Amino acid sequence: MADARAILTRNFKPVAGGYVFRGPHPWVIWRLRFYLVNETQRAELASILADGFSRARGFIFLITLAGVIFSATMIVAIASGHRDPTALDVLIVIGLALFFLYGAMVILSWPTARRLERVLAGAPPHPPVSFLDWGRKVPDSAASQVPSEPADQPSEEELEEQLLEQIRIQELRTFRSSGS
Repeated sequence: MADARAILTRNFKPVAGGYVFRGPHPWVIWRLRFYLVNETQRAELASILADGFSRARGFIFLITLAGVIFSATMIVAIASGHRDPTALDVLIVIGLALFFLYGAMVILSWPTARRLERVLAGAPPHPPVSFLDWGRKVPDSAASQVPSEPADQPSEEELEEQLLEQIRIQELRTFRSSGS
């Protein structure tokens, strides 16, 4: 199961007016997309990410393993024309392994990206946040612009705990429905 707290810290940055969501790109290695989301969207996005990452781990490994075994067998047995593998054969196998790994990551990220697009349809884009700035806290000037919460609303820690509990429930349902 995906670690819910890691998903929250890795993909969401609190800012004035909500959270910046760092969404994955469907082609895996291209630029990340950033959106300004509210608390409700944050909960939906976190549950989608938790579900997608828990499914993807095993599939990436199996697809890559099958691709490497198949490609190595075919290259050495058919394409090389000799019984002993050469350095070129090894380089081709390594290149194909990287190709299969990238292909598996792209194929497995598309369903999650499509589910994220539904939630992010109305979210405004946010300017990109650098890797170094992502871990920094919100400046006091930006935090002072956030309107104070009424006394009857839960604190941010309580909201985060509720969100983590919702993610755990979703992961448990996914685990039970997969028959494992």
